[in-house]
Amino acid sequence: MLYLLDADTLITGDRKAYPLARFPVFWLWLEHMGSAGRVKVPLEQYEEITVGKGPLVDWLKRVEIRDALLLKEEAVPAIVRDVTLRGYGDLNDTEIEEVGRDPFLVAYAVAPKGERTVVTFENSSPGKK
Repeated sequence: MLYLLDADTLITGDRKAYPLARFPVFWLWLEHMGSAGRVKVPLEQYEEITVGKGPLVDWLKRVEIRDALLLKEEAVPAIVRDVTLRGYGDLNDTEIEEVGRDPFLVAYAVAPKGERTVVTFENSSPGKK
């Protein structure tokens, strides 16, 4: 099983549960699991985090961390489109901006059925605008 991490998992992990400075062993374990191919961060989620600043961004940008955690594949456009239509509907350009990069994360997860799990703190809110 491959676990795909959403950006909020890393951000929340650092801010609330396992701050880098206080729990370095957790982040070493995460690097190890990435190197072992068990945990990965898709490029789109990686970029969501690394546009910012701070210790988590600095850690993620280290070559050995990026190499360990970054998923080395591209999303299939047809699957991203299908995920977007099924999960969000037919969106205009403004709505697509608001949705962000979550459809990419889901597309990576559904490509090889049953072999991947998304790890996120987000909740489904179909009625929420």
